[in-house]
Amino acid sequence: MNLYENAATQAIATFFHREPLWKKEILFNFLLEPFGLKLENIKDVVTQNSLQGTIPDFTIKTSDRDIHFEVKINDATLTPSEREEATRDAFLVRANYAHLSELPKKTKVLYWEDLFRRIDKQGATKEFARLVLVREYMRDGEHTLLFTPHEVAMIYSPDTIAAIYTMSEKVLELCDQFLGSLDSNAYTRGAQQQNQWGIGCYFNGIHGKKREFFVGISPMVPEEYSFSVALKLDRSCKDKLEDCYTDEEWAYFPLDREILARNTSEEELKKQFNEEAKRVLDGIESTLSQRKP
Repeated sequence: MNLYENAATQAIATFFHREPLWKKEILFNFLLEPFGLKLENIKDVVTQNSLQGTIPDFTIKTSDRDIHFEVKINDATLTPSEREEATRDAFLVRANYAHLSELPKKTKVLYWEDLFRRIDKQGATKEFARLVLVREYMRDGEHTLLFTPHEVAMIYSPDTIAAIYTMSEKVLELCDQFLGSLDSNAYTRGAQQQNQWGIGCYFNGIHGKKREFFVGISPMVPEEYSFSVALKLDRSCKDKLEDCYTDEEWAYFPLDREILARNTSEEELKKQFNEEAKRVLDGIESTLSQRKP
């Protein structure tokens, strides 16, 4: 789940547990309408985290059944499990979602724009402040010259903007030189990434036993795993991996971020970073090679 979707699903769950009845009715009657149900039919609303690793972003539990929802804010692609018919009952997406044609045919599709129109028609726009960020996030991929309130606020903090830019450039340089230090007979250089999904570099193994990795920062995963070596996940390997965070496609193995703060020379920083990343990478390969499939 990415950061935007997490904000949306947490907001929906919070509405059920904390907001007044009239606001719950607007939101949940909209979500349940395609299933012929209403707010009064709900027993509980739980998110992916509280479902202990189950697949959907959030689930509405009723007396008769559980209804599984998947949330998409921008144009995030579908994971393999999201493409399967039986794993979700409904998708909540924006009207111009780029992958509409890929959604399972029997799955209900609801649109954020319809929900916001219903909220606005009730004159409740300001009262649904928890979803204001969702409205902003939905514009993330539209490439408009309009600024969100959050972006305008950032303009008044140029030092912070400069610091983030400099930090990302430094992380890219560190990761890039690490890739260049690997055995050229075993690994090949991949692409760089520098956006909200990640800051770092990819590399690929030349031989079949070597796998695709990403080294750098992954902002959309839990903080303790965000600075990591990420392995492109083979489903057959998932149960073999330990001490990592996994989503549908990747397993994240944390790097020691203190390395970034305790060095006083660039050469020593590069040396320690290379040693740490290589240690984690070798540990992953060792674990996968020693365990039976």
